[in-house]
Amino acid sequence: MWKKLAAILIALVIQTAGLPAAAQELAGTQGRGADGPLLQSIVMELEDARTTRALVEMPSGEVVAADRADITGAWLRNGQVWLSFCKDGAWLTGRYMEPDRIRHFDAGGGNLSPDAIYASEAGDAIGLDRLAEMVQDRDGTVIIALMDTGTDLSHPWLRDRIVSPYDAVEDDHNPQDLFGHGTHIAGIIAQNTPGNVRIMPIRVFDEKRGRAGFHHC
Repeated sequence: MWKKLAAILIALVIQTAGLPAAAQELAGTQGRGADGPLLQSIVMELEDARTTRALVEMPSGEVVAADRADITGAWLRNGQVWLSFCKDGAWLTGRYMEPDRIRHFDAGGGNLSPDAIYASEAGDAIGLDRLAEMVQDRDGTVIIALMDTGTDLSHPWLRDRIVSPYDAVEDDHNPQDLFGHGTHIAGIIAQNTPGNVRIMPIRVFDEKRGRAGFHHC
């Protein structure tokens, strides 16, 4: 009996000694002061911000995003909230900053319908037929601000339909579309609305598919 217990303890010591320093700190911290209510309050803050990611400042100063599902603990250290989490197969700890409010989109094939449809059908699906009825007999110009991946300003469907283009990523007036989604949506708008409807393309996504114009405090 005692021999079995001793063997188990030795095995645990060997496993702990082989863990990375961050994992040992994590294990010790969880054992000493992991705070369930504190972690729950952070989860609620993420939910209020409508995100599943928390921004965490690492000891090196680098800021990373930790997914809610990967956060394992929270505790107070010198008046600041620290989190433990798993990222890329490693156990890490860092200072909690705030919810990650940057929005991302999937630029893969999931954005494309498996069945080809006409632009008019796509317009009806998002209510452009009703918009056309509302504005077709009105004087003046109606402007639709399209905040997306940018727009191909030279596209023939968009001739004489573009007004005041802006690139919030590069801070200029050439919102070059790197993914095609914004041009796709602009084309649907142009094909389903009368000529007095203008499109204001605003590029708000960078090359990493993250929203522009966000700064850490």
